[in-house]
Amino acid sequence: MTGVAGAVDLRFGWRRSETVLAECRVDAPMKVVRPFPSAGGRLVVQLITLGPGLCAGDTLRVRVTSEGGARVVVTTPAAARIMAMTGGERAEQHVALHADARSSLEYYPMVAIPFPGSTFVQTVTVTAARDARVGVVEAWALGRPVVANGKCDVLKGQCLRSNAGLFYESYAEFLSVIQSLEKNRWLGATLGTNGRRFFREHYEWPVIERKYLDLLEQLVREPVRSTMEPLPPWIERRRRNLPPARDVVARLPRGASLEPAEAGLRS
Repeated sequence: MTGVAGAVDLRFGWRRSETVLAECRVDAPMKVVRPFPSAGGRLVVQLITLGPGLCAGDTLRVRVTSEGGARVVVTTPAAARIMAMTGGERAEQHVALHADARSSLEYYPMVAIPFPGSTFVQTVTVTAARDARVGVVEAWALGRPVVANGKCDVLKGQCLRSNAGLFYESYAEFLSVIQSLEKNRWLGATLGTNGRRFFREHYEWPVIERKYLDLLEQLVREPVRSTMEPLPPWIERRRRNLPPARDVVARLPRGASLEPAEAGLRS
């Protein structure tokens, strides 16, 4: 059986003090959702694979490059389904991530759900400059320890909350961390075990699904507290009596978060 061959090739740059999608090439059945800015100057991009899931003979290739200064987060909005196959066939996905100097590239796809009888082969290749930052959550799913750049609040917070990774803020610290992992195999094994547990508790599909279902149930149970206020007149809507959005975001708390995110809605 001959499957489809989808591909995504994204290149991000740093232009006029912001991250931009400089180049985008897409081959069906893959699709790129329009990027949107996030906290810390990051640009978030979601990848979608159209269809029921990956079938026998399908091959997907994802290549993401972040140029110097760019801050990128690549994710997927839903879990990947690996459909049932026969006759020793398989589906493949190959991901290549490259981060240039002074750039940040984070790759956080949803989990893959294999159906009975399916075979799935995936490779993730990461290349990065010495002072680049790269985050790949799949390492914890495989029980591997993580070494993160301590200047990235997101990755540092993940390491602290999971007790499954080490972080550094200089080349000397990086060298010390690598040497410690090489000399103390028990340390890497312990961090990897903690990482697998952290992944299962927070990122496996049943956990994500339960959070969505709880959220929807809460919306159904709770009465409507208020109705939408009518829009003010045209001139009133354009009065500059509120601070710019960038000033509001700048006043938000910064630094690594040590508390796990709470599920559900807040009052």
